[in-house]
Amino acid sequence: MHDALMTSIVLKPGITLLDIVSTRMLGQVGFMATVFDIFNSNGISVDVVATSEVSISLTLDPRYVAYNSCFTWSNAVAACAQALI
Repeated sequence: MHDALMTSIVLKPGITLLDIVSTRMLGQVGFMATVFDIFNSNGISVDVVATSEVSISLTLDPRYVAYNSCFTWSNAVAACAQALI
């Protein structure tokens, strides 16, 4: 086994962590495209993404997330799946 080497640790203030969970995404074509289209249409930059069979976890760049637009995109995501912010 190779020794693990940590290359960096980054701290970014004001990051929004979003966990989207839906069994409807299992084996479905285009589910992630639908979710990312919501962010695209609201001008929100996604910073980091992790996925599994039934969930997408991501961080949103705080420079692009306005408080007043939060309800617009969060309601759109909630229509696709359970979203925890």
